[in-house]
Amino acid sequence: MKILPQPLQVAILACIGIGALVGCGKEAIREKPVLKVGIIASLTGSGRSWGEATVNCARAIADYHNARGCIQVGDEKVLIDFLIQDDRLEPARSVEAAHRLAVEGVHYVIGPLGDDGIVAVAPILDAAEVLFVHYGFQPDLIREGSLGVLGMPMPVQTLPVCLSPPFRPTYCDRFPSGW
Repeated sequence: MKILPQPLQVAILACIGIGALVGCGKEAIREKPVLKVGIIASLTGSGRSWGEATVNCARAIADYHNARGCIQVGDEKVLIDFLIQDDRLEPARSVEAAHRLAVEGVHYVIGPLGDDGIVAVAPILDAAEVLFVHYGFQPDLIREGSLGVLGMPMPVQTLPVCLSPPFRPTYCDRFPSGW
């Protein structure tokens, strides 16, 4: 029986080891459920900078949790993945995006930006029982039965929290009296 040279033996063992590790990693990833999160953002058009910031922040959070193996949702550990729709800051495109995401079975949506877009998609997402974090400030968006959550509060919405106990001593005493 012929013995292979030691460098060749090491190379073969390394290939087998790497193959086993890669296979295990892929198998482990396939076994974890994936939480699909929809994003309706302006990636082109006049709202591009806001849309890119929304997508980049969401990806940073997902990458953080996915790199650690998962995020806990109820009793399950899941990976986060996105279905991203560009609405160009146009309400009609926001509506198309909301319909596509609802058909895809998404249960959570981030966006869209602006009152016109969110007012247009709110009935669609509510009917599909999709929880959505939006950036709309129309008072009628805050209604009983809606699954919409304001993702970027206006100062008038945060001021009452700041002025109420237990926050007042911590945050508001820094302001001049009479403010």
